[in-house]
Amino acid sequence: MSNLTDIKVHPQIRVFVTMLCEGFNVPSSDTKIQAFAEKLKHPHVPALKETYNIFTDGRGSTTKMPTIAEVMEIYKNVERRYTKQEVQKITLESTQERDFEKSKEMFSLLKQTVIKGGKPNFSIIDRPVTDFQNGYKFTVTRDDNGRDWVKYHNHPANNK
Repeated sequence: MSNLTDIKVHPQIRVFVTMLCEGFNVPSSDTKIQAFAEKLKHPHVPALKETYNIFTDGRGSTTKMPTIAEVMEIYKNVERRYTKQEVQKITLESTQERDFEKSKEMFSLLKQTVIKGGKPNFSIIDRPVTDFQNGYKFTVTRDDNGRDWVKYHNHPANNK
């Protein structure tokens, strides 16, 4: 029994097992927590949260308290998906190449504009744009100094 007490339990595993037991109306115990901790060791916390949601939302393979094997199967699939998404995001960010020809062209255009005394246009807003956000109507405009302004038409703060 001493080998069970030697295992350091990650705090999220303790929370995961306790909430899982409560969700399925099963008493939680240190033995269960340690058994899960032995398998999960250092969990990927977002994957652990999604695994919990899968079982408590009824999307798991069982309607009773899942076994460690069932949890590990779902957890590994979710963790693999999260890891794959993270790797894809990193590779996408690192593989974007700069178009030096386009940069040279844009720099010379900016240089000519400044030399002629004009102001470079840094925004895509040339005219007022009206739209809705969270039920509030707003308009984005640009003043003579090149600053962008947002005005909410029906926002409660405007009625004071």
